[in-house]
Amino acid sequence: MRRCPSAWRWWGRPGPRPGEVVGVVVARNEALRLGAALREVRRLGIGPVIVIDNLSTDETRAVAAGFDRVHLVEAPESYAGSGFGIAWINAVLDRWARGHWALMFDADEVLVFPGSDRPAALPRLCGHLDSLGSECLRVVMLDLFPQAPLARVAYRPEQSLPEAAAWFEPPRLRREAAPHFPFEAEYGGVRERLFFPEADPSRLLRRAYQRAYNLGWRLPWLRRSARFQALAPKRSPNMTKVPLVRWREGWDSSRRIRSRLWRWRRSSPAGCCCTSNSSRTSTPGCWMRWRGTRISTARRSTGATWRRCGGTRNSACTGRAACTTNRRTSSSASG
Repeated sequence: MRRCPSAWRWWGRPGPRPGEVVGVVVARNEALRLGAALREVRRLGIGPVIVIDNLSTDETRAVAAGFDRVHLVEAPESYAGSGFGIAWINAVLDRWARGHWALMFDADEVLVFPGSDRPAALPRLCGHLDSLGSECLRVVMLDLFPQAPLARVAYRPEQSLPEAAAWFEPPRLRREAAPHFPFEAEYGGVRERLFFPEADPSRLLRRAYQRAYNLGWRLPWLRRSARFQALAPKRSPNMTKVPLVRWREGWDSSRRIRSRLWRWRRSSPAGCCCTSNSSRTSTPGCWMRWRGTRISTARRSTGATWRRCGGTRNSACTGRAACTTNRRTSSSASG
């Protein structure tokens, strides 16, 4: 059993009731968005929520204290030293969520799945997964961005993320094999094209560098070298996430889970986890500055279509702050 560090301070004890879904979020200076995230998971029908606060200097703890059945944990250790919060989440879930479904989310994320527009949809989703013999939900991260240029965007405290950043690009992702669960990783999309272009494997120099690195990897003595590992080709962020699991003692939320523990069928993601990137992207047809480089938006540079996230969430996606609707979408933005 993992033990919570003695330096942690607890406010309240979660004590989930039978059948309740436990939520956990790691936050640092998230007073602006945490309220909206907590209201959203409450609407979905979640039970107790554990907020792991990592040295916040704003009103994050005060925002969390304003919600019923939200329990605060103060984690004063290094975020990077905890595996970017993974060790904290594992310890908390091992202590309070064994045998329960657990939802792991960020303050800038919204979970969207078929039927999520109805109240208390999350327990019904977990019941459906139980009936299938599944013990997790795999989703795709979908980036959202605002329609207006960043200079004219003003996010209001606790504003709904899909309302503030309602535009997204239908993702064109590539799948690659991964050594750990869910054994596939998905890369690409607008985030890679705008912010990690050097990670695009279709670029000639990137492909040549990858082949040269693969040749060196075949040599065991070179493969064990830390210097050689540091030369690994850069990757864009992994757009695959497993935010919902039925927690068992000793499992690891970083997805390094032995396959025999999971009843899993290789299939397309069952939802999307929408994430807001309003601080980094701008509207189609406008120009933006990032890292001192002037970059056009994807529609102007590639002709990609953009769609607006509608008010309904009758979707087959699960990702960070955006949602893909199966109903009507607005016409493509003019470039």
